[in-house]
Amino acid sequence: MGGIEAALNDIGVFDRLSLLDTPVHRLDPRAKIFVTAAFVAVAASFGKHDIAALTPMCLYPAVMIAAGRLPLALLAQYVALASPFALLVGIWNPVFDREIAYSAGPLALSGGTLSFLSIMLKFALTATAALILLATTGYVAICSAAGRLGLPRALVAQFLFLYRYLFVLSREAARMRLAHSLRSGGRAIKLREWIPLAGHLLLRSLDRGNRIYMAMSCRGFDGEIRTARRLSFAASDFAFAAGWCAFFLAARCRNIPELVGEIVLRGIG
Repeated sequence: MGGIEAALNDIGVFDRLSLLDTPVHRLDPRAKIFVTAAFVAVAASFGKHDIAALTPMCLYPAVMIAAGRLPLALLAQYVALASPFALLVGIWNPVFDREIAYSAGPLALSGGTLSFLSIMLKFALTATAALILLATTGYVAICSAAGRLGLPRALVAQFLFLYRYLFVLSREAARMRLAHSLRSGGRAIKLREWIPLAGHLLLRSLDRGNRIYMAMSCRGFDGEIRTARRLSFAASDFAFAAGWCAFFLAARCRNIPELVGEIVLRGIG
């Protein structure tokens, strides 16, 4: 349980990063949500062998990380934690597809190898984009902006409460773990003891939830989550969204590395 609490506290670092004051952080959350969704959709639409054509999409996370002063090592750590899921999806591609799809001198890559590399690159790009959105906006602001974009109010409230009270639940679990450790002389929790502990945690959580709801009702809660920051879509937000979406479409419709190579060869010739 202590490990769970530590993991949840680590997640809270993104909320602390969202408090930075940079041009990226000051953008309207709705613009960043829209651009992130467009980035994910375009990146996922590339063909399974189009690795070279996909590489210009790396410009977006690189610019956002630099402009937002985000710690690259932290983002890479969280992407690496989730990478086994993508690895399991594509690990068998080189085994089942061994036909050579690309060769340059002594280098020869099979179609399965290319598709595996494409899956991993797409995963790294989309996961990094999602983490950038979270680190430059904050979970509460994302939910608030999603509500303004049309997400049902009840669903927004559920997402916010889930995130907020995961930390409360982890602290309740940590207190129960500490109480068990003091009463058992530091002995580890046995398997047969997990069921009653989980039941007690559920009862304590329900009781805590009822008290919280009663307190919120007394303070006039009507189902809408209100935040201190008022959203306003400015010209800079429109330019940010339009500029990046135009770049994504250009990268998808035209192989930019191939175009650059042609221009260079013409210049040399």
